[in-house]
Amino acid sequence: LVIASMDSRLMCYTTKGRKSWELAMPANITAIEKLDIHARGLNLIAVAIASGHVLIYDDKNLVDHFKVDGYISAIKFGRFGREDNTLVMISNTATLNIKILKRTAFFECLEVSSAPQ
Repeated sequence: LVIASMDSRLMCYTTKGRKSWELAMPANITAIEKLDIHARGLNLIAVAIASGHVLIYDDKNLVDHFKVDGYISAIKFGRFGREDNTLVMISNTATLNIKILKRTAFFECLEVSSAPQ
């Protein structure tokens, strides 16, 4: 269970209610979405923050990030048309952003220095 709090923290709890980990975000969290990629056996978390960045986490490890214009106010992952792994986002400027995950995409932990500030 992953929870985004009002004080810009991302927390993970076990089903028994024990805290597994906690991360401080560099800006306020505006949206969060679970990314289940069944073909690869991945369970990722997409976290949109007020600075306009979308951070992708595998457990508590940052594996990818990208920036959009404005900030994301709504985010959804799943099937879009004929594509299975699609991230659809709506920004505060009413822009529709669609990111389609390549079948050959590889996720590994990023260096701390490459994370957005």
